[in-house]
Amino acid sequence: MPSYHDWKDLADEWAALGDVATDEFRDRDLEIRPAWEDFAAIDRQVRDLTESEQPASFHDLWLLLTKHLELGDKDDRSRWETRCLAELSWFLLQGSDDAGFRVWDADKLREHLRRLKALDLPVREHETEGIAFVREAMYWPGESLAAWERLIEVTGSESSMEALNAALTSLARSRCSDWPEASIDDKLFGYYSLTSPDGGGILIDLAHDWNARTMCQIGWEYGPDWSGYESWLLDYADPDLLAAFTERLRDVGLDPRPPEWPLE
Repeated sequence: MPSYHDWKDLADEWAALGDVATDEFRDRDLEIRPAWEDFAAIDRQVRDLTESEQPASFHDLWLLLTKHLELGDKDDRSRWETRCLAELSWFLLQGSDDAGFRVWDADKLREHLRRLKALDLPVREHETEGIAFVREAMYWPGESLAAWERLIEVTGSESSMEALNAALTSLARSRCSDWPEASIDDKLFGYYSLTSPDGGGILIDLAHDWNARTMCQIGWEYGPDWSGYESWLLDYADPDLLAAFTERLRDVGLDPRPPEWPLE
């Protein structure tokens, strides 16, 4: 079974860049995709220079950093990648959107972080502040945030987990009326035990504990004598969780679709 880290091996952790950056790069016909592994070194330089030189603005800091890192000899792309990382570090350090802050749109970045935190997903990284949370947010394009926000809105819920539970409860009650068994435990949040028309057993646990991390689990026993078994663990930190969860529900025969399932 894949670990919850595996999807991140394939993800672009700067996926949110298109939502929170300006057109500075496109105006220069540059494809800027800074490497996150370079951020720590730039962040350290920014913090050291801020402490020692106390620059009043990012513009002042950038002049110091350009000289300190000898960026004058670097190509245009390298300079802008460094500037992108440096401005993100400055934002995390100062929370500032002063006149020298040009690569990132600070208001858009701040709003992006606010929207992700407002979802109240069961993800430890989303509860932090600073670098760890921003790094996690880099995986989240606006489309993924909007999908969760729609789910919360149409179910009248206050959080992502409550919305997912409400949508799944409605789906189970509407689609499983002809199924042999459909148990929804009101005392155990997000836990479903179902028997499909072909005799297969389905277990869904929205709050499955896996190594002290809240995951979404779907188990499926199928075949005439329940000789086959599949199980999926889905990570709430995955921006594609709603799409993956919908596909897994289809795999086990629940066929989610509106209106009981608010998302296609």
